[in-house]
Amino acid sequence: MQITGVTIQSPPEVDFSVTNQDGFPFTGLTTDDLRFTVAKLMPGSLGNPSSWQNYINREETATVGPGAGNTAIQATRENDGTLVDHGDGTYTYTFATDIVNVTSPIAVPYDATLTHRLAIQTRGALPAVNAVYTFRPSDGATQGIFTRDIVKTESCNECHNALELHDARIETQYCVTCHNPGSTDANSGNTVDFKVMIHKIHRGAELPSVEAGGEYAIWGFRDSKHDYSDVGLPQDIRNCTKCHDGDDPDTPQGANWNSQVSMEACGSCHDDIDFSKDGTVDPDGHPGGVVNDNSECLTCHAEGRIAGSVEASHVIPGRAEAEKYQFNIVDVTGGATPVIQISVTDPTNGDAPYDITAGDAVTNPVFRSSDARLSIMVAWSMFGGGENIDYNNAGSGGTDPITPGQPISVNPVEACEDGISDDADWVCTSASGIYTLTKQTPLPAGAAGTGRVGFEGHPGLPQGGRMILRSVVKDFAITDATPVSRREIVDIDKCNMCHDQLSLHGGNRTDEPQLCVMCHNPSLTDISYSRDFGDDSPFAGTPARPKFEDVDGNILYPLPSPLDGKTEASADLKRLIHGIHAAAFRTTVLQVRRDDFSHVRFPGILQDCETCHLPGTYELEGSLETPTLSGLQSTAVKTTPQVDDTNLDPAVYAAALIDQDDDLKISPTAAACSACHDSAVAEGHMKVPGGAVFDKTQADISNMVDGNFETCAVCHGPGRDADVEEVHAER
Repeated sequence: MQITGVTIQSPPEVDFSVTNQDGFPFTGLTTDDLRFTVAKLMPGSLGNPSSWQNYINREETATVGPGAGNTAIQATRENDGTLVDHGDGTYTYTFATDIVNVTSPIAVPYDATLTHRLAIQTRGALPAVNAVYTFRPSDGATQGIFTRDIVKTESCNECHNALELHDARIETQYCVTCHNPGSTDANSGNTVDFKVMIHKIHRGAELPSVEAGGEYAIWGFRDSKHDYSDVGLPQDIRNCTKCHDGDDPDTPQGANWNSQVSMEACGSCHDDIDFSKDGTVDPDGHPGGVVNDNSECLTCHAEGRIAGSVEASHVIPGRAEAEKYQFNIVDVTGGATPVIQISVTDPTNGDAPYDITAGDAVTNPVFRSSDARLSIMVAWSMFGGGENIDYNNAGSGGTDPITPGQPISVNPVEACEDGISDDADWVCTSASGIYTLTKQTPLPAGAAGTGRVGFEGHPGLPQGGRMILRSVVKDFAITDATPVSRREIVDIDKCNMCHDQLSLHGGNRTDEPQLCVMCHNPSLTDISYSRDFGDDSPFAGTPARPKFEDVDGNILYPLPSPLDGKTEASADLKRLIHGIHAAAFRTTVLQVRRDDFSHVRFPGILQDCETCHLPGTYELEGSLETPTLSGLQSTAVKTTPQVDDTNLDPAVYAAALIDQDDDLKISPTAAACSACHDSAVAEGHMKVPGGAVFDKTQADISNMVDGNFETCAVCHGPGRDADVEEVHAER
């Protein structure tokens, strides 16, 4: 839909054209199919930013809820004018509202010299389409005029895929025509001004008012409550340029967040500040004293002023410093007895190497302080090589507490400061900034194919705190002639569309999914974290709960009561990540390591797999003759099936955790699919004869691969009736 012209002769007339998906004229639209609105852009004054003011307004009265009976003015749209269908895909609509003479419910003076914006939307069964036309009525200009374009729809859709609200409103340029400073939610009393509402929604659960026990809600159509108090932004809230890009020609006012400061914008996130009070005497007040109007803001909040610029106040600690550091895995040799060469270099100084062992915590806080942590990880598999390899790290013995399927690791700073690690299994030499770590004993017998080394952790900041650096990995041959890299199915750049810098586990593991799979492999469950063990247990968990004795003197290690009713859950990456992102879609609570993910709300289109996946990496292999034979390992869901859960003997239990042969598993395709489709009906469907299994050992599952196992691709494979790609396609 394209607006081709606007004429304002009292009621505005707008000419527009509509084509279908093939470019042919689309006729037959009526006013039931469309909505129209028009607003003017009022220039800022006295420090106030410019703002849109709609000509079409209504008085809303709340009928139910906390504000029942309250009234408020809200901008809106109309469709009660006259629409002429010219029969060739072109239309003319004459507004019912005479914008030259608007006096009710509020007066909105007309000024032809100001920028105006007219917008049209489809509705009902039609595809969601918005058309926006920004112009100056006095001379008809559409170029070189002030537009107040601060954010654009494409930026929103990096997280939201296809942002659609209020019955097919999908363009930010349209949103601001109604979400202007004059519009208020009658029920809650909250403004729905775009710059306030959007900031508050995105900060959601971290709003000071919410953390203090309040809520942030907007009551929408027919007084339906929309509570945003549990919204969690999946990145640092201070990353203002994620949405606001002043360098983008499509958003020429994108830098307003830093240059045009206002109480309304700043107070939207910092909603515990009362600008009418002096913060030096009142804890609820503004720290800089009473602020009477927005003209005073830049007195302090500007570069060179006492409070500094807004940009400086929103710097994420350590980001600039981290640009001077880079982890490197130079080489890995030695096969089953790895010899690993690493370095840490400065990309801003010709990749000059750092001495990670020099000095002490005071003279070299980046590497030697308590805030610093570096780690080299080694992962392997007992299942041979190939791109479909899944690590299982069998025989590693786990960590403390014992966690199945974990890689081995060594701290290079500790190992290289005196040439040998505390456990004596690694010897380190160094030359010219390259540190060579040599394992003294081979990997567990049976390690085969290709292994992987990961370099992760975080240097310390000189002023204290953690520096977040991207983790790196390098594959090495164990029994393969040359390394065969594990499959890549997700793109970290796609993850960071929402997460900006995906960093987990205390900032240790950052921006590298190929590192994540080294630990989050099919053998990993949360067994050692979902149980409560005694403080003196050899595998004490955190937090611990004291053991107790029964009437016969037996020592009991009590189990917790997890929300999902399970004593352990898989932490396999394909199952964990699908489950977290689909938390609101699932029928059961997802709880892993005592973390309840039921609050997660995926902001995009959940079924659009390519939000995260690389094209072609989520489809099923196989055909009618050949079922899914991907070579992927099955996902453990019970690691100690032979152990009495009510009377745990530490020695027996530890051995059962380390032994992966008795683990009960879900077959690989079902492990991924049932992470989202977790209902009993869905599981029953997956278990049809020849389908998936949910409770067998890896050996039993491997023996079933005889042409009649996980035949999911018969229906869900490429080109089949329920092709995964087609079923999940964005419509």
